[in-house]
Amino acid sequence: MKNLKTRSLLLLFGVLITSQSFAINDDDNEPCLSVSKVKVIVIGADENHEKNSRGESTWIGKYRDYLQSFNSDNEVINLTKKSFNSYHIMPTGNPVPYRRPHSNPENNITQAISLNPDAILINLEYNDVLAGYKANEEIINIMLLTSKANKSNIPVWINMPKPRSFDSLAYQKTYIKTKNLIKERFGSFVVDYWGDMAEEDGSIQDVYAYNGIHINNKGQELILQKLIEADIHHYCARKKFKGEKDLALYSLNALENGLSADNTKKFEVTLANAGINVRQNIPVVLKAINLETNKNYALSKTIYGGIKNCQFKSIPFTFEDLPKGNYKVMAYISKRIDGNAQNDSTTLSYKHMAALEEKSESILDNRATLNAIYIDGYSIAFNKTDNTEGYRYSNSLEARVYKMGNLFKENNKEGNVIKIVAEKDIQIGGFGITINKPGAKLIEIYSKRNLNPQKDKSLEYWRLISSEEVVVESDNKKIEISIEDFKLKRDSSVGIYIRTKNISGLSTSSNK
Repeated sequence: MKNLKTRSLLLLFGVLITSQSFAINDDDNEPCLSVSKVKVIVIGADENHEKNSRGESTWIGKYRDYLQSFNSDNEVINLTKKSFNSYHIMPTGNPVPYRRPHSNPENNITQAISLNPDAILINLEYNDVLAGYKANEEIINIMLLTSKANKSNIPVWINMPKPRSFDSLAYQKTYIKTKNLIKERFGSFVVDYWGDMAEEDGSIQDVYAYNGIHINNKGQELILQKLIEADIHHYCARKKFKGEKDLALYSLNALENGLSADNTKKFEVTLANAGINVRQNIPVVLKAINLETNKNYALSKTIYGGIKNCQFKSIPFTFEDLPKGNYKVMAYISKRIDGNAQNDSTTLSYKHMAALEEKSESILDNRATLNAIYIDGYSIAFNKTDNTEGYRYSNSLEARVYKMGNLFKENNKEGNVIKIVAEKDIQIGGFGITINKPGAKLIEIYSKRNLNPQKDKSLEYWRLISSEEVVVESDNKKIEISIEDFKLKRDSSVGIYIRTKNISGLSTSSNK
């Protein structure tokens, strides 16, 4: 797992060495999702393809977007074809019964297995019924398909058939019987939206219908929700790491931005377990190294009982009564935990300012705008376009940049948030910022990989990557803020939040 490194440092500590036990609750986030790539292949019938006639993304496209929202390397590969029934996706070389179609080798279960997926999703519509096949015949075919994949250690989920009405009462009864047998035979591996979408007679509710038979966008959203609830991505991520240890120090963050009036300094260390359960006690040490005197000051805590598979745990640390000075801050755990030294330590560079004079408060200003970004050593300025998503770069070969608007607010100040989507592998070296009002300012830059505007509306999900003090002498002053080693892979994205604070009334460190 990768260690998090933050850029600006200058901390100062008094001598303090303590040791204590520590117990904490599991976090809802799961590191297995972000560190493991999940590939899901969909086979069977596709009624709508990935976009319908109105250009709306159907459930396959929506599910791909969802999986890539927390890991851009996740894949959903669509092998479905219109009018396919269960025989079209049978294994290559499987005997073909009389008057049944041959398997399609480019889109069948054999092809899906050859692509080494983490999961296969079977999506059969109503084509078996329309072809006159009995319910048991389709169920036997699905059982053969799942057995074939399971022999390759690939789990299979089955989409419940989409509700619809038939002119033939016999067809309607067969369709409902097929639905019931799928739920009975495949249990927790069924993606079940029938009860929410169907009328009592098996037809689709009007609110989810398009042209009386097909699924509209609201229905596609319901299918997406049921796919998420089926937990395919969690199942696959956990399955990857059951046989190895991968405990890591995930991040080290400085809290409160160094502005505590009593000169305390708070940090948060986060550990992540993307491997098998770690049941032993985990000692965690936070050490401050004075860069001028080489003196070390340390705090230690112990997580008793270890950390479960696919869990984050965060630990707060507080240094008290800190005088001024330059420090390197380091968190580490014992190499005996998993034997991987690269996972066992992480460092933080951070600027710590002195206490506030006369108990004045730091005031969030946020009167700053982003005017340029430095990619691979070159400055690329913004152009405001008619694009409804906001600002974009003039050089579309490097990256696309969108202004996120009211993503979140602090102290009634709107956050200056952008989303950067890389068009190729790039390295961001800094930002050009226009400060609208003069004065002494603290400029802070936060980042959030794979930004999700629906979830990441609190700074607790963001990481500080740069902190710099400046004195602005005139309105609309343009300055440059550098960051180190911030790389994006092609098609991956990052959210950037830039905020400014008035620091007049503060005694600040002269070290830069």
